[in-house]
Amino acid sequence: MLRSRTSSVVGICTGRTSLLPRITNYKNRSTVLLLKNHGRNYGGWATKFYSPSASSTRSTARLPMPNMLISERRSLFGSWARRNRIRPGSVAQEDIDSESADVLFDAEDEVEGYFSKMYERNQRRNNNKDDDEDDEGYGDDEENISFSEKQYQMRQALLQQRGRLWEDPMDITEEDFSKSVWWDDIPDWTPDVVSLSSLERVKVLDDVPTLSELQAIRLPPPPPILPSADPKAYVQHRKHAERHRIYTRVSELVKDRVEEIVRILDSHDKQNAVDELFESIEQQMRDEEGVLLVQRPTKVRRKRAPPAKFEMMVEYALAEYLQEINKREEQKWNIAKKEQVASTAKEEEVGTLVAEEAVAKPLFVDFTKSTKEDLLFAVTGAAGQIKEEWSLAALKSSQRVMLRKCMSDMAKEILEKVDVEQRPFKIFVQGRKGVGKSTALTLLVASARESGYIVLFLPDGDRYRKNGKYVEPCTVHKGMFILPVLAKEMCQQLLDVHGDQMDALNLCATSKESLSFLGDTVPTSNKVTDLLRQGAQDVKMSSGCYSCVVATLMEQTAVPFVVVMDEYNTYYEKGEYFHEEYDNEVVNPIPLEKISFFSPFLSIGSSSKNSTPMMKRGGIVAAITHNRSVAKKATEGLVHRASKETDVFVVDVPRYSKMEVEHVLANYECIGIGKLRFDNGETINNAQEVEFLRMMSGAVGARLLDAAIWSIHS
Repeated sequence: MLRSRTSSVVGICTGRTSLLPRITNYKNRSTVLLLKNHGRNYGGWATKFYSPSASSTRSTARLPMPNMLISERRSLFGSWARRNRIRPGSVAQEDIDSESADVLFDAEDEVEGYFSKMYERNQRRNNNKDDDEDDEGYGDDEENISFSEKQYQMRQALLQQRGRLWEDPMDITEEDFSKSVWWDDIPDWTPDVVSLSSLERVKVLDDVPTLSELQAIRLPPPPPILPSADPKAYVQHRKHAERHRIYTRVSELVKDRVEEIVRILDSHDKQNAVDELFESIEQQMRDEEGVLLVQRPTKVRRKRAPPAKFEMMVEYALAEYLQEINKREEQKWNIAKKEQVASTAKEEEVGTLVAEEAVAKPLFVDFTKSTKEDLLFAVTGAAGQIKEEWSLAALKSSQRVMLRKCMSDMAKEILEKVDVEQRPFKIFVQGRKGVGKSTALTLLVASARESGYIVLFLPDGDRYRKNGKYVEPCTVHKGMFILPVLAKEMCQQLLDVHGDQMDALNLCATSKESLSFLGDTVPTSNKVTDLLRQGAQDVKMSSGCYSCVVATLMEQTAVPFVVVMDEYNTYYEKGEYFHEEYDNEVVNPIPLEKISFFSPFLSIGSSSKNSTPMMKRGGIVAAITHNRSVAKKATEGLVHRASKETDVFVVDVPRYSKMEVEHVLANYECIGIGKLRFDNGETINNAQEVEFLRMMSGAVGARLLDAAIWSIHS
């Protein structure tokens, strides 16, 4: 048994190729690991202490060891060792040179001497290894560098890094900690502190656009598709981008020559000039791009191999450019025939539109500028996390939303179905968590109401499917159930937002089907607004009035009726409503298809064989959510069924593009959010900082808001 001179010990277990130890266990003595080499100080964690006096099962303990003096560590470890019956000991000098020795120290000088000997041994091993490689005649200078020199070079390379995450302060200084600055000491935010660069970027429309105005606004394209999200779509995107790049370059190269060809009068000479242009532009593009003439491989035997893809893309690009030139010349000729002045004005208008399209930038909508400000989201409020952004903003008099290409696509689909094809539409909105699906629905509701549509907005799908207070069996339709409290809420929403509009249209419930929902109740009037008032005042009549009004709106064709539903996938999760009329044991929940509050609108992605009738003029817009406790299987099944339906227009809300990230951050400064509140343009004018925030958030809207609030400013 090896024993030490004192009861308190400091020990370390050696490693094979470095100073950091490797744990070993011996049956005949203790193995102790206490110290690790952290730069100049010996500190770290004490791990894996084995006691030979314990049972056959090895006991393991952990002891935190802060950076302190050796003597303090020795005292701390000594008390811990006595409490856990770890017997101290010492080791002979010859054991230090072994590959796996259990070493126990009694003094600080022994620790320093041990590390010196270990360093010399590692250096000797590396030098011997280098000598062996040199003798064998292989390995260059980089391979012959010793391990310690490689570590030194790597450390120096890391120290030379500059920029975000490399130069950020990772601790709070004593000076900052001792400052007695309170929240009340911070100056109040005013719009005067906003930088000019942010004000120039953020362009806010004067009013909420209608659907026709929204679909006509030129907006920047969405970001490219991620390869991991959809490989096939990404391949198509890359092909389209490459064709567009080649088309742009070909147009620049042949622009002057095409103008000369247009001025040629003889058709034969003009055709020869075009043929020469095709031959020369292919060679010119090949030389410029550095592309070799490679024939495409083919399995079919042919006398002549097909041309290379690059040459075909150049040829198609030139042909497309020439076709556009022909169309432009024909338009000029037709306009010149009618009136020369109109021709000049038309050319200026076309040039302005092309310039606007080339520099299309994001625009913002402020809901407070609408004439229906208090009625846009009456009763329900806006959907999603956009409400959090508005509440965090210092500028309380603004409720801004950025317009995106997906919103314009939805408006275009609605107008095409309602005005052109005159049939109901179904729009299904999907996307990853936090990209802005609910924000898109919020804007669509405001735009549709500005366009004169009657909109029923259901933003809280998770609340509707389980927090309807109570459920009752329907006395009119056997096997159906009603939610009187939620029906009363929807009657109040339609009455507040569209009451005057329906009064002007003089909408009345006249069909037997719609009046059948009232049962034996005799209404004072069959006008829709009177029914809504009764339903909003009396909870006993709310369900009948609600169903009657909805049936009437779906049958009429005077004005489009649109139902917008957020958190739509929650309706396909297991229900939360139970009643003994449906199940005597009250075990199985009532399907939402059998509840009159939901049944008219569950027509997108429904697994039921019975199709739900649609409104004669209007449609349904539904979006899924990833913020609620919905089974992944239910959401994926709904998305799969909706994508397979031919009459459903699927909209994928993407993440922000680089341009959109810049404009969103500029808007955060304009309305005073997070660290950009008193930023004075430092973030938006720092390209590296903007890229850092985009990287942190993944260009996802909800995460970008968090990054703008919580990220450390360099």
